[in-house]
Amino acid sequence: MHTDKINEGRGFSKLVGLAVAGATLLAGMVALPATQASALDTADDFRPGAIDTSVEPKLTVTKYLSGTTGNTPTGSITDAPASGSGVTTAKDIVFDLTEIEPTGSVADINPAVSSTYRPSTRPGAITATGMTNGDGVIDSWYKAVASGAQQGQPDTSQPVTLPQGLHYFVLEENRTASPAFQSGTLDSSKYAVSAKSFFGLPYKTTDGTRSGYIYHLHVYPKNVSNSSVDKSVSAINNDPNLHIAKAGDTITYRVTQKIYNTGTATPNDQKLDTSELAGNYGDLRVVDKMGASLRLDSSTVEASIKTPTNSFPLIAPTNSSPDYKVTTGTTKFDRIANNAPTGSKMFANDNDPNATYTAFDFFRDASVIRGYLSGVTDQELTIVITYKAKVTPNGDSTGTGGVVNAVESDIKDNSDGTNPVTPPGGGTVTASGSAAFGKVQKGSTPGTVEPLAGAVFRLADPTDPAKFLDVDGTFKADGTAGAQFFTATSNADGLVAFTGLPILDGSGVGVAGDWNVVEYSAPSGFNRAPNPFAKVHFDNHVVGKSANDIVTYYGNAPIQPDYGQLDFGTYGTTTEPATPIKFQNGNVAKYMMNFKTGDSDTPAGLPLTGGRGIILLLVAGVIIMGGALYVRSRRNAARA
Repeated sequence: MHTDKINEGRGFSKLVGLAVAGATLLAGMVALPATQASALDTADDFRPGAIDTSVEPKLTVTKYLSGTTGNTPTGSITDAPASGSGVTTAKDIVFDLTEIEPTGSVADINPAVSSTYRPSTRPGAITATGMTNGDGVIDSWYKAVASGAQQGQPDTSQPVTLPQGLHYFVLEENRTASPAFQSGTLDSSKYAVSAKSFFGLPYKTTDGTRSGYIYHLHVYPKNVSNSSVDKSVSAINNDPNLHIAKAGDTITYRVTQKIYNTGTATPNDQKLDTSELAGNYGDLRVVDKMGASLRLDSSTVEASIKTPTNSFPLIAPTNSSPDYKVTTGTTKFDRIANNAPTGSKMFANDNDPNATYTAFDFFRDASVIRGYLSGVTDQELTIVITYKAKVTPNGDSTGTGGVVNAVESDIKDNSDGTNPVTPPGGGTVTASGSAAFGKVQKGSTPGTVEPLAGAVFRLADPTDPAKFLDVDGTFKADGTAGAQFFTATSNADGLVAFTGLPILDGSGVGVAGDWNVVEYSAPSGFNRAPNPFAKVHFDNHVVGKSANDIVTYYGNAPIQPDYGQLDFGTYGTTTEPATPIKFQNGNVAKYMMNFKTGDSDTPAGLPLTGGRGIILLLVAGVIIMGGALYVRSRRNAARA
């Protein structure tokens, strides 16, 4: 899943890497295919005329994940992806930059054919490496770490300066050294390695009228998904430039599904061809899964079929009814290819009782799509589905972090006659303030613990633990009209995960939060922990930072607090269950115990009696104890 930024509304494009099957020689300089825009941007640092050898060139790489291939860019920042184009940036991917020279002529250099070039023999020739930040950007280059756990990653103590004058380079993705692929944050089997890029720096081009050189080159390599279905975020609250989602926000999603138009039906080839369509909603099923943190607005669903040059709404022209149907439920949908007992359900390996599933079934009438495509020669087509969903305050029931949802698809072709073939799915994560911990109970073996489901938690006002955090960022008491409290319920794995937290103030600047954790209700047969536990506190990677700065640091990963400041006191335990509870591909940092009713080892706790009850009880206790001591001292004095 690209949970794979996994953010998605930050300006995207139609680009693939600057891989060039054949470079052309123009006035002794390398120029990529002439697809440049009519006007360049000042950020490109374009200078007409001959090369200025006094200028130090710059290289900025922005890495994207995509469901489809794209066109070759020019190296201009004006090629930055358009919002809603279905790509997402990728954090923690390493690229190697190598200065090279041709083994024959420059015109023969092909980055995909290593025999056409070799490392430069120029004295001082550079090799460098960089790693994408949360925006998917590399704008600084370093020598690589030579050995150890971080081998191949940038050594930030050894910056590399790009040489002045014209030199040639190959840019290559280093998947082995990339933390995103090492940790499993990105599934290496799902994404193809981006194509190598070859270019000269400075970069020969024109600004529409004048020939010259770009001294700040912008490169946009892609990892293209191997899956036929993919998902991305187009906007938050209709703004493609918003980076962080909170409860109450509306996210616009874009799902793409590949189909084909070859005119040849090949059974069981994992491809749905238009010649195979039968209609009656039995050709293609796309299913979206949303956890507790999201709710679909079904009135916003739109679908179309796109070719490289055209887009057709999937509406039957005769009666204006959709050529697809939409069904939402809380149970998993069957695959359409084969409903065999084994593996017949979509999302078969997910166990999320809070999930909702929405099926988009295509096509009502096969003649409609064939009519649209009459005369179309493009062989790869894209079904595009867009819809909006509301971020809820109900926490993350998926365990994958942030505001996350996933998509799977099935076609009538995906069957070998015995069991359905399960094509890889897709998904997306939107950066969001999140906080997670594990909920456990005593295990059947002394000294062990086991996950506990069904414990409900809220976030409370530190000065009044009977008031809870609402989606509007204020604290409200139970029973307040219209209140929507942030809530997290432990799932079957024992995970408790808040998400969509309001970590930005009204000016879009990060705040600490400093909320207390309160167990609002316990599962049947268990005692509720009566104490408010301190605290959910966001650190200096959030506090005082802009949304851009926060996302640059975190990427699409959930924006999590300083767990060193979350303390469950006597209810805490460092013992992990046999299978550690995970959140966003890592073990949770803190665990909290629940005790059964009647357990003799249940920790003592003062009850929350409402308002400032616990404080009043403590004050009253101090007054009583002080009074008793005063009376005793007077008696002792009288005896003396």
